[in-house]
Amino acid sequence: SIVAGVLEGAYEAKVPVLDSALASLQEAMAVRGIEGFPEMICSASLFEGYKTLVTAKGLGGLRPNTVMLAWPKEIATDGAGLSAEEEEQYCSLLKHVTLAKKTLLICKFGDEPFPASGPPTNGLAARDVRGFGECARQRGFIDVWWIFDLFPANGLMLLLPYLLQQHSVWKRTKTRLFAVCAPSTDLEALRKLLTTMISSGG
Repeated sequence: SIVAGVLEGAYEAKVPVLDSALASLQEAMAVRGIEGFPEMICSASLFEGYKTLVTAKGLGGLRPNTVMLAWPKEIATDGAGLSAEEEEQYCSLLKHVTLAKKTLLICKFGDEPFPASGPPTNGLAARDVRGFGECARQRGFIDVWWIFDLFPANGLMLLLPYLLQQHSVWKRTKTRLFAVCAPSTDLEALRKLLTTMISSGG
């Protein structure tokens, strides 16, 4: 995994803080138990920097095939959202990921931090890390919303929750599958198809 961040501004002006920003990113990854390669770049704007990371970053000839983005924190259920310019920039980034033929994952968090995947590696006690510990072991459901007009019935939509459930943090959860289809869809045939796929392991 490549975990990357963007410093907004001219490269010449941001050089003095690049190393400290990279060190902070490395520390954050260690606290959360995330294994990967940290990277920081400078760009005239955050969204242009993100686009650069989508298409230009990799390890030698290896290029990531999946991009994970955070849902904008400013978007809330109370109706307060992004400005018109920010919405346009965010949607442009999503289109950019699609044009690059990458799988797109958008993570939307609630009030609680996303659960850590493992103990910290920087000397902190597990009890001192938000999101890690017994309370981080998730219960409940992982909901999969499958839009059949957009994604073929090949089972890949079920792969992500399956992989999550192999980890101790998520293994107590159950997967719920919601199929979104056109009004003209034969629901009984669709139900049989999904039942067969699930029974055969996707």
